[in-house]
Amino acid sequence: MSTRPTSISRAWCSTPGRLSLDGHADFLAEPHPGVLATLRLDQVELDYFKPITNRYNVSVTHGTLSLDGTVEYAPAVTRLILERVLVQGVHVEYVHAARTADVEALRVQRTVQAAKQVANEPGIELRIDRLEVTRSTVDFVNQAAAPAYRVVVSDMDLTVENLSNQRIDGTAVARLRGRFMGSGQTQATLTVLPRTGGADMDLTARIEGADMAGTNDFVRAYGGFNVAAGEISVYSELKVKDGAITGYVKPLFKDVRVGPAADAKEPKTLGHRLYEGVVGLAAKILKNRPRGEVATVVTISGRADQLQYSTWEIVGRLLQNAFFKAILPGFDTERSPKTPPT
Repeated sequence: MSTRPTSISRAWCSTPGRLSLDGHADFLAEPHPGVLATLRLDQVELDYFKPITNRYNVSVTHGTLSLDGTVEYAPAVTRLILERVLVQGVHVEYVHAARTADVEALRVQRTVQAAKQVANEPGIELRIDRLEVTRSTVDFVNQAAAPAYRVVVSDMDLTVENLSNQRIDGTAVARLRGRFMGSGQTQATLTVLPRTGGADMDLTARIEGADMAGTNDFVRAYGGFNVAAGEISVYSELKVKDGAITGYVKPLFKDVRVGPAADAKEPKTLGHRLYEGVVGLAAKILKNRPRGEVATVVTISGRADQLQYSTWEIVGRLLQNAFFKAILPGFDTERSPKTPPT
């Protein structure tokens, strides 16, 4: 900051939230004015941000935001240090739709480029010491699939510590607990170490005892058959190191009952009738196994250093394809009437 600071102290109140900014500003600094101040939000309702989030296919309802931190915007440095961020009781829904797919892809590309520009950049420091999200729900709705489906993690508690764009700050750790589709006990731990142009990370995740009937639309969209009953547990480990991705997805199925899609209107081809037979055979195999359990493992490998994609997007695609490949033990989904996207 310059030696000509001006004190600033501002507070904005709403019902029931409050925002305050207290510090100094140098309006004569070159090439732009500088600000160094403490920032505080208390119980700000997240509904307030709806006009912004709705532009990005994101609906935010309920919930409050509180935070404490320091912001510095000066000619030589940009710094945002948040010591504590607390989000309570929020419901976030992201909708993917065919009509907005191109716009969504463009947003992802721009976000990727912006993230890579600030990763390990010495003049920009972004850090969250501790982020907590409690009693919240996250929905993903895919309206581009047929049928459309919804994936939900409810009763979610998330903590993130030491999240930074600077490698020197060390490893960030995120821990998540919740319920997948309202029934599956879900736990995940993620560690992230930023590096120039990307990040190295380790992920372990498990979903145990999820009701497969609740995933019926999801299975129909990519498998073409109904799930009448059963449980699924999924275990996964993933590592990203120097751009290389390795890991596995291991689903465990129990007492699964499946059948062809009940609402199929088109005449059944010979291939489709054979497909239904394979599905029925797989169901019998599941039923006759000891305890009705069948497990399979799909390995994951790839690269995360493609410039046009983010590490998260590539990892997400690999996990998605691995899960679809293993969705029904003993059945090769690549030969099904509907294959998963790549």
